[in-house]
Amino acid sequence: MRYLYYPGCTLKTTGKVFDDSIKELAKILDIELKELTNWYCCQAIYTPLNDAPSLILGAMRNLIETQREDDKLVTACAACYNVLLRAQNSYFQDQLLKERVDAYLEEELRERIKIIHFFELLEEKVELLNSLIKKRNSFSLACYYGCLLTRPKGIALFSNDINPQRLENLFSKLGFNIIDFGFKTRCCGSYLTYTKEEAVKDCVEKIVLSIEEAAGNNNCQILTTCPLCQFNLENYQNKYQVFYFTQFLLSLIKGD
Repeated sequence: MRYLYYPGCTLKTTGKVFDDSIKELAKILDIELKELTNWYCCQAIYTPLNDAPSLILGAMRNLIETQREDDKLVTACAACYNVLLRAQNSYFQDQLLKERVDAYLEEELRERIKIIHFFELLEEKVELLNSLIKKRNSFSLACYYGCLLTRPKGIALFSNDINPQRLENLFSKLGFNIIDFGFKTRCCGSYLTYTKEEAVKDCVEKIVLSIEEAAGNNNCQILTTCPLCQFNLENYQNKYQVFYFTQFLLSLIKGD
């Protein structure tokens, strides 16, 4: 099936490995991803301030570009997914904000765009994935969700913001042992990596300690869904290898 695809800025720069693995995996699974013809930065962080329409213009422009080609949009960056979803909700729920946003745009968003996370497409392909895997390693998996796909409650991709299980369910079906640890949705420190590195190190240390306590003597690898989580967990600890979930799946299919 064909989907419009919004990569966002990070997947074109520091998260290019994530983008590459998504596209290669999609091709293998017969999922056609067509990159949105014109796209803009989503502005990275959603703001709940309803008197600042300019702060959601990037997200709204992407949804209007989608409207010109389709009614569905696939993305995989946790920040982009969070911002697109929340901006669209605010636009349709707050008439005054909608009018102020529309004043900046060339056209209004007529109907809601269905925003799909790439993980949801993989959940539909679990049997095919299982048949394609050439080699399973002996490592147990710690699935780290972070903040942006688990909050805010009610609209986030993963509805349980304390103990989500969808990643675990997917990889259990693929034959992996799962490490269920308590800090799977705790913040990794996010953008503080640019201004307060010590705060990020403290966040990562607590996440790793939580994994250590749950893993015991099991060899373990960490899976992530977010470029910023991936960066912080890779750079501020050296006990565990860290992979994007798509990157890990691709390596299994290739038999690496």
